[in-house]
Amino acid sequence: MPLLRCMALMLVLCAPVGEAARAQDASVPARPLVTLLFTANSEGAFEPCPVCGGSALGGLARRATALARVRAQGGGRVLTLAGGHEFTPFRAAPAGEGTARALTQAYAAMSYDLGLLSARDHDWLRGAGAAPGPGWLAPAPEPRARLLDAGGVRVGVLVLPHKADIYAPAEPEAVAAVVRAARELRPQVDLLVGLGVWGWQGDATLLEAPEADFDVLLSSGPGQGTGVRAVRGGRTLDVRPDYQGWSVIRLDILGFPEARGGRVWTAGAHYRATKIKLDATIPADEAVSAILAWI
Repeated sequence: MPLLRCMALMLVLCAPVGEAARAQDASVPARPLVTLLFTANSEGAFEPCPVCGGSALGGLARRATALARVRAQGGGRVLTLAGGHEFTPFRAAPAGEGTARALTQAYAAMSYDLGLLSARDHDWLRGAGAAPGPGWLAPAPEPRARLLDAGGVRVGVLVLPHKADIYAPAEPEAVAAVVRAARELRPQVDLLVGLGVWGWQGDATLLEAPEADFDVLLSSGPGQGTGVRAVRGGRTLDVRPDYQGWSVIRLDILGFPEARGGRVWTAGAHYRATKIKLDATIPADEAVSAILAWI
């Protein structure tokens, strides 16, 4: 008997980590209910950065491959979203008109479901006669709601209004307008997502409002690329990508927390966050590479 008990113990200890994790929490689905892919703050960068960490990171051609891979595995449950300053730097002068047209073609080839232009993005592209496509929204003075379907999951994206100073806290009137719009949108959706170009100070002002009832806030504008953080006592997942397009943020929604429990998001049970580093292990997409080759 001692020998049998020992053998049983060895089997348990040698079980694959993934199988052990599933045994501990059988409620976590094998496939996410919905996956959000988010990029922002690329600041017009389109080639890998040769001095970003230990190896060259980023590049739109690598990004195109990464997005396509996740979509191919997602079974129609993947949404690709973009925040502001994908096309232009925060302060430095943007590139020429030829670059603007090439970038819009490259982003169109990546088939984003929804993108939000910063005011600087919008003005530069319009001046160059370049249009990124119907899925990209220009800045507007009022909040706007967009309803997206991801394999039957109703995702409501509330686009935050234009904020003139992305280096300052948000005005109380703007926060109040967003809170009202979010309250109206909440009953219509399974997942409530905010998408804005408010910068970290504006986002902080919004997240301090007790009634700002977002499940996910996709942030862009100035601020450190902190990835995915649970804030507001776990009630909101704040998502902020790296600068210069070094990576893609992947947020898998595994389940929805109960409303009566305050909708508190728990890592592993309700969500899984991954930063997809765009390094040399990800090959360049040939179509996007061809678009960008002559810049």
